[in-house]
Amino acid sequence: MKNQIAKDILKHLLFTNPYFISLTYKLDNSLEKGSIIDCETTGIDCLSDKIITLGIIKKNRLLIYQLLKEDSYWRFLQLCKRLAKQQPTPRYAYAAHFEADFLNLKDDKWLDLTEYFEVNYDDENPYRRYSLVDVTFHPFPNEPIDIAGSQVPEEWQQYLKTKKKIYLSNIVYHSVCDLYRTKQLINKNQKGR
Repeated sequence: MKNQIAKDILKHLLFTNPYFISLTYKLDNSLEKGSIIDCETTGIDCLSDKIITLGIIKKNRLLIYQLLKEDSYWRFLQLCKRLAKQQPTPRYAYAAHFEADFLNLKDDKWLDLTEYFEVNYDDENPYRRYSLVDVTFHPFPNEPIDIAGSQVPEEWQQYLKTKKKIYLSNIVYHSVCDLYRTKQLINKNQKGR
């Protein structure tokens, strides 16, 4: 998947010069209802940081929208908001308040998947924030592990500085992995019923 993403990004950048690229991948297993929404951002403050990647799974399609030019951010943000609002509900997300805040889409159509899992850590730290990686497995076992979400802002800065496509590939691959991981949580929840 990671090599395919790199090829797809290169193909889009060679033949177009838009402010964003969109990538579509077909899934083997369809999402029965609703949609999964995941945002990659330049930080965690929705008032000062920016969405740079919007990932969506609906039915048997995985869609990625990746910002390319920082000076086109407001156009990209409006696109992300419109796309997210148009998705079938419920809108599944891990820590849904994060996506809802960044997309300014605060309604009752989000389903936050953080409440549907248990993690048993030995350190018994009551303040631990469980990440998506803690409660799922890597979706592509024969491929490299994706970057951590906390590395996305630095990858974006490196892309802006160097225009090297590897940084975009790392961000997109991380978003794809997060979407697959979120789908794992939905499947766990549905099997548990």
